Amino acid sequence: MARLSDFKGIHHGEAIVVCGLGSSVLSLGDPYRFRTIGVNDIERAFTPTYMFCMDAPKTFAPERLHHIQHSKAQYIFTDHDLECESPRIVKFAIRRRESPHLDDPDTLYFTGRPITSPYMAMCLAVHMGAKAIGMIGVDFTAGHFFAADGNHKLSNLLPGIDRRFYQLGNALLERGVKVFNLSAESRLSAFPRLSPDQFWELQQSGIARSWTRPAQRIYFYSYPAASQNLVTLARLINMETAHSCRLSAPDSTDVVPGSMPDIEQAIADDTYVELDCEIAPLPEETPTRHNFSNIWLHQVRPLLFGSSAPSSRQGHLRSLTLSVIISQERASSEEVSQTISSLWPDLLSCDEIVVVRSSGAFFRLPEWLSGSAPLRILEQAPGESFVAARDRATRLCTGDILIFADANVQGSSHWPEALIDAFQSSPAAAVGPAIADMYRPAMRSFGLNFADSELNTCALPKQHDAPYPVPLLPNTFLAVRRTAMEQLGGWDSNMRQSGADDLELCFRLWTSGYECFLAPQLSVSWMNPFAAGALRPEHYWPDLLHNLLRLATVHFSPERLGSFIASASAHREYQAAATSLVSANLSQHQRKVRLLRQHSDDWFFDRFPN
Repeated sequence: MARLSDFKGIHHGEAIVVCGLGSSVLSLGDPYRFRTIGVNDIERAFTPTYMFCMDAPKTFAPERLHHIQHSKAQYIFTDHDLECESPRIVKFAIRRRESPHLDDPDTLYFTGRPITSPYMAMCLAVHMGAKAIGMIGVDFTAGHFFAADGNHKLSNLLPGIDRRFYQLGNALLERGVKVFNLSAESRLSAFPRLSPDQFWELQQSGIARSWTRPAQRIYFYSYPAASQNLVTLARLINMETAHSCRLSAPDSTDVVPGSMPDIEQAIADDTYVELDCEIAPLPEETPTRHNFSNIWLHQVRPLLFGSSAPSSRQGHLRSLTLSVIISQERASSEEVSQTISSLWPDLLSCDEIVVVRSSGAFFRLPEWLSGSAPLRILEQAPGESFVAARDRATRLCTGDILIFADANVQGSSHWPEALIDAFQSSPAAAVGPAIADMYRPAMRSFGLNFADSELNTCALPKQHDAPYPVPLLPNTFLAVRRTAMEQLGGWDSNMRQSGADDLELCFRLWTSGYECFLAPQLSVSWMNPFAAGALRPEHYWPDLLHNLLRLATVHFSPERLGSFIASASAHREYQAAATSLVSANLSQHQRKVRLLRQHSDDWFFDRFPN
């Protein structure tokens, strides 16, 4: 029988529609153009991709239970015994937490009673990796779509239900996930609205795959009724950008002032930027999908956030130049663009960015960067690992400091100053920042250390306010002096794809007489691809095991290598990794590495115990 964890991230970056039983579900149009999660006896209308049933069989009338028990959905998700035999049933626990909890692979959580099936179905869509979630048939109006059976039994509890939906949606925005109400008649105000056809356009565009960073909240408000241009502008911001826009105005299809005071106040409190649309110099041109990019970049975005122009790049002197090398790997071009846009404004004209693009991948530069000389794109060669491609980029760069960054990071303002200060105030050859989880900013790691003989790593807590030495730094965002990289001969380019390449480099730096420092005053946000569902461990582990075995074989004494093998050989992928390394003939590489050594592996582990 399948488990809930088997479905973690299987639809990463996609759009999913959650379907309740309100009458608006009939306005979905062709439901089979969407990937859907329908609740209970939705099959009276159509067969959803997945069916979710939260209630016990005894709570349903026989006719309704028949539709549930005989569902033809691909899988039926439930926390009850539905009293039917089907290999497609996925049974799991539902539990309560005080706030939305979305990271348990085996359990879904609610935050208060009454629990509603669409709320839990939305959590299931998030579990599956959806970035855009449409909600329809969650109306809280009279009648179901199949019967005029009176007022909704929970209509008197709507304010609390709406508030819990809003809290869930707010937590999802922190993960770059947007929820839209596709029902024109729904009484919920927790989410902005789109029509089913507009959500279809969003799904077809694929732009939701680029929603990896926490969404900045925009709040448009107008005391007179909103013009159609304003309504369209708010909708296009939601559909075409990574931001979330709410529109409060009389007769608004989104927020009507005074209709849901709690939600309206929460929206205002959680907003990054508010705009009084009655007096703001909004564009007079009618926004469309064709001209929106130009309107957004040159009129609306500067109005909301100020100019994106990197004003600090001119006329500022410092002693060290920077080369930023961004590895695209599995990231989309939109993610790469967002990372560039985050790091670029604080660079100088003497600095550079090199993007190592995935082989054959399309990459679109942000419009405001087009034609900028200090930015280059280097394409991964066919059959070349990203470690090797990054090493090739290293040899082409001219900066005093080489900064290796993932394609899904976001730097804090003035990040180069804190980085360079760490180099200038310490003997560091490599410096790394504190790494914050983009979805859970309070979770930060301050360097890494090996945790056991199998070379698993653990995050370290903060030790000091000033830069200090740490054993290992992740190449999520890793700065290294170019002279040290040249002395060491660069990355171990025979490592596969990525994983443990940063551990090997830091270990080699330390044993060659260099030092790695943590700059605790600098924080960089990183989107964890495992938490986001973009990467599954089974797709990453074989290469990681190969690289760890290579690291241990090249650097460790026979005794320590034996301890690693004794533990790692229990994994089924071990034999393939070992066979590959035997055929690679590491003896020449090992001699080259050890000629540069000033310290043994015993010295390293004595200084930094597991």
